[in-house]
Amino acid sequence: MSRSIAVLFFQATTRTHGNGLLGSSDATTQADPWHQATAAAERIPHRLGHGDDAAAQAHLAAFGEALDVLPLLAPQTVRSQLLQAAEAFERATRSRVQAEHHHARALRGAVRAMVRDPAPKDGATLAMFLDAAILVVIAAARWHQLRHHDQQVAAARQTLIHLQAAYEQAAAAPLAGLAQRRPPQQTVARHIRQAVPEHSEQFTEDPAFGALTAVLAEAETAGHNPERLLQQAAAQRTLDDARSPARTLAWRIERLSARPAPRACSELRSREGWQAA
Repeated sequence: MSRSIAVLFFQATTRTHGNGLLGSSDATTQADPWHQATAAAERIPHRLGHGDDAAAQAHLAAFGEALDVLPLLAPQTVRSQLLQAAEAFERATRSRVQAEHHHARALRGAVRAMVRDPAPKDGATLAMFLDAAILVVIAAARWHQLRHHDQQVAAARQTLIHLQAAYEQAAAAPLAGLAQRRPPQQTVARHIRQAVPEHSEQFTEDPAFGALTAVLAEAETAGHNPERLLQQAAAQRTLDDARSPARTLAWRIERLSARPAPRACSELRSREGWQAA
């Protein structure tokens, strides 16, 4: 690859928690870097459409570095597709626009942390990131197309083919596992109709509806408000480019529900206040 994976890997594995982009706060060191990287990637399509070209180029370059790292961390079954995706996207990042790299610090910091904390072997975390990555590449192709960057558009479309193939492989097992849990779908469908009525039919008819119901049911069991989670996940980023909106929403809710539930946070604060008193 054109970018130096070895340099990035060295920087990631030798960086200490007290220095550099990751900082030394407990919140940063304890957060899941794969979730952080996914959240940062999900913000890129919006920023491509609403920022200046220098900032956009910075986000695309940082995303390209994330794709470079993935083959080092992914299972052997998807490594070839990810390598080809990274090579294709390197061509999609070539531009005369000078990138202002400080705009992409969040993603770069998360990528360095990902190298130290490989994705769990169940494939769900990798699939979650790839789902967001596909939307980034679609947005990148659109951004280049508006600027008549024909070669970059072609490279982005080639990247998309490889990422979608890798995603289908990575997501198959975790999505099937979620669907097999079979929570009561009528209850979840009611939550969807109340929380996001404009998307309810789209979600309930999606083949991934079973996975969506499973993550919502588990989030509710953990103390989260399922309707609030649905609204938050749907409002994060547009679902217009998602091949499977229910699948994309399921990954978002999976990530959002990994945070402590508001009820649990309130109980913890109460206990801490009582102990301090």
